[in-house]
Amino acid sequence: MTPSNPQSAQPDRGFSSLEQIGVALRSEVPSPAKFQVLNTRLIIQTGVNLKAIAYNQNDDFALIQRVCEALVRMGIQLGPNQ
Repeated sequence: MTPSNPQSAQPDRGFSSLEQIGVALRSEVPSPAKFQVLNTRLIIQTGVNLKAIAYNQNDDFALIQRVCEALVRMGIQLGPNQ
């Protein structure tokens, strides 16, 4: 597995909050069951629960980047305008 260059990939996709990612993911994955599976994987991989975002996590850029990277590894690429 080749390490990716986070600056060239720009994994945050322009998101400024985890809440924005949650909204975009819900529109991309409308099935509540599938969303729950993805959310559980995000909790395990990043410690972020998109169904109950902690106040101190919502605008943490490092976490936003980690969540976007985790979603890309799962095959999901989101944009804030989707």
